Amino acid sequence: MSIITDSLDFKLNDDQSKAIYHNNGPALVLAVPGSGKTTILICRTVHLIHEKHVDPRRILSLTFSKAAALDMNERYKTLFPNLNAPIAFSTIHRFCYSVLLTYFKRINRNYTLLESKESPVSKQQLLKEIFYKINHAYMNDEIYEDLTSGIGYIKNMMLDPEDYDSPVENFPAIFRAYEAEKREQLLMDFDDMLTMCYTLLDKKPQILEYYQNKFDYIQVDECQDTSKVQHAIISLMAKQHNNVYMVADDDQSIYGFRGAFPEAIVHIDKYYNNTQKYLLGTNYRSSEAIINLCDTVISNNTIRHKKVFKPFQHYETNMRLVYTDTTDEQVQFIVDEHKKSLTSEVILFRNNLSMIPIADKLNKEDVDFVIKDYKHHFFNNWCTLDILSFMKVAMVPNDVESFEKIYYKMNAYLSRVQLQYIKDHYNGINLFDTLIDLPDLEAFKIKNLRKLKANFDYLSGLKPDIAIDFIEDELNYRQFMTDHCKKNNLSLEAQNKTLDILKVLAKDCDSLVGFMSRLNDLKSILYTASTNKNPHALKLFTMHGSKGLEFDHVYIIDLDDHIFPSKYAVDLLDRGDPKLFEEERRLFYVALSRAKSKLTLVHTKFRNGQYNKASQFVQEYIDGAGTLLKTEHFNIKKESKIKGFEVGDQLLHTSFGVGILVDIDGDRMMIEFKDSTKTFSADICLDSKIIRKIT
Repeated sequence: MSIITDSLDFKLNDDQSKAIYHNNGPALVLAVPGSGKTTILICRTVHLIHEKHVDPRRILSLTFSKAAALDMNERYKTLFPNLNAPIAFSTIHRFCYSVLLTYFKRINRNYTLLESKESPVSKQQLLKEIFYKINHAYMNDEIYEDLTSGIGYIKNMMLDPEDYDSPVENFPAIFRAYEAEKREQLLMDFDDMLTMCYTLLDKKPQILEYYQNKFDYIQVDECQDTSKVQHAIISLMAKQHNNVYMVADDDQSIYGFRGAFPEAIVHIDKYYNNTQKYLLGTNYRSSEAIINLCDTVISNNTIRHKKVFKPFQHYETNMRLVYTDTTDEQVQFIVDEHKKSLTSEVILFRNNLSMIPIADKLNKEDVDFVIKDYKHHFFNNWCTLDILSFMKVAMVPNDVESFEKIYYKMNAYLSRVQLQYIKDHYNGINLFDTLIDLPDLEAFKIKNLRKLKANFDYLSGLKPDIAIDFIEDELNYRQFMTDHCKKNNLSLEAQNKTLDILKVLAKDCDSLVGFMSRLNDLKSILYTASTNKNPHALKLFTMHGSKGLEFDHVYIIDLDDHIFPSKYAVDLLDRGDPKLFEEERRLFYVALSRAKSKLTLVHTKFRNGQYNKASQFVQEYIDGAGTLLKTEHFNIKKESKIKGFEVGDQLLHTSFGVGILVDIDGDRMMIEFKDSTKTFSADICLDSKIIRKIT
């Protein structure tokens, strides 16, 4: 009997045993979800130390994140409480940083980490100054995120900045200036830990030889998430003894935007000759039906190792596809379902934007929930800020600052000259009156300005959700939004979703002031949820944030065409490049494989009054679930009549032509036209006489 089998309170299967008792030479352990890969890596370490008598200080065990490294150490203590060998699991960044610090100390050079408290300048401030110097413009949060993402990607993928396609203007010049500024100030950022360490080991043979001799064995967990430069560092380190042991699941490589390089795993023999491969194919988490579903979905990918999936659990399985007409109904369905549940549940989505209306509803119904990665992106989104600016001008018609942000985004045909006139002659009264007093205005322009003033006055008294409709349609903001997205290659679907969410949030508010107050409250609510430590709280996670976790019941929402997979991924696939599209599918696979026994996909048919096409992954879910899939439709009971109109009536709209009234929700009428479906306020339509029933 070995120390491993004596210590564990469960039996290893044959595949696990083979992987654990691998001794020398390169090895790749391919581990499917729920197969116990972390346990195998810990057991293999114990085997080397206690059965092969390897000095633990000569084993370098690396993993992807700090949280994973801490988890490995805790798991070791739990699995082998009676062993006291000092095993250390480290992130590759921490290892590289230690190599650099040792070298810097030797040459008497003190670098400061840019992201640390000791740095004389923040990374954001440094890039802000460089961006302004080169582009003569101010850097917003979105540009900052694009910059940092691009810089990190280049370093992790070992690219030249000229070869990187960035949405940021003059990106290569900004990159070079950023690097020069850091060198001058002896600063290094998080990704420099990797690139500087690689350069040091590659250019200094004596230092490389020292670390090669220091470690006989190198072990790497979550190897599918390792970047190109990280693989290069590991390859250099492993050349001396050729004892590199990699645990990975190429089907769960989902961090391409950070530079993850799964090709090194898929084509492992290019990097390490005679690599021994082990497959951990038994899934101890999910039911057989869910495993088969996951296998069917991921088998559509071409860039992967083929695997045989084996079930262990025999849970009764429930797989559903639920359709709702609106986001409001989607939210209500999930909240109602969760209130009846006694099992662990998670709601998964592609982007954090999706959690906003659910979090709002859960808070209102006093349901405890937790989120990850709290950010202000929704509240700082240009579309959200535009809508708030319209509302501010309506409530306070002397708010010149807000007016300046929107004057060219509506059908007012206002010029920069007119805006400057307001600034030069403004005396604290209604800014529209100042505009009307502009000298030499033609009569028709005065008439248009008076109408604009009346529209904003009318807007101030509307309920917030109806107000957003009014801004879109009567003030023609929808046309600006459509043109702006097309001009700047932005996703119109994403901005439609933003407006849709704003309307859901606005629905329960009685005034514009109340709506703005609710948005501010939501920021605090989300921050509190991000610090919630209650293990029993409902989880609202991105698909990326769910990796490594498991739940009895998994909801997956917002599988919308052109959002997941992204339009860019689909375009690349159409041009013969499947890499990004297949990563999106791997992300879907990760989401599906979190479930033990119950999966519910929810698709919303309409977003902001527009038909919302389902992602093609929904069809893959349908195909994979087969006859076990249950399809449902959830609708909130609504009125069938409003203001003399009835569901099914044929109506004539002055702008959109003939349509059918298909839904009524409060004051809102959803009308299906030949080429689109739109939502209107019944009161506005009747007051403006823009809709009538065809008799």
